[in-house]
Amino acid sequence: MDLDGFKKINDTLGHFAGDLVLVEIAKRSQAALREYDTISRFGGDEFVILLPEIQRKEEIDVIANRLLEYSRAPIPFHGKLIQPSLSLGIAVYPNDGIDRETLLRKADLALYVAKAMGKNRLSFAEDWKD
Repeated sequence: MDLDGFKKINDTLGHFAGDLVLVEIAKRSQAALREYDTISRFGGDEFVILLPEIQRKEEIDVIANRLLEYSRAPIPFHGKLIQPSLSLGIAVYPNDGIDRETLLRKADLALYVAKAMGKNRLSFAEDWKD
């Protein structure tokens, strides 16, 4: 998961605003997940989310779309409203890989496809070849 336009937020409103957005998106994302899912900041404005016990792709769709929905509400900052959005790249074990490096690489590829398709959306690694 990656915040769309995060560099612009930091560049125009400052790093304090960027940090506020990161914290708020993390809280919203946690609220969108199930009790036993895990979210972790991977670096910069990237997060990794682990969804154990998924049986069908439709379950991922539900959670991913909830993440997108929860992220859309504006974040107030010094009299302005920051309009966040996310892009999600999704890799599924074992179909897309059996080790951490492969799964992260495939999720990253899917993430950049989502951004290239217009941002604020999700993309599955299985739909694209690297």
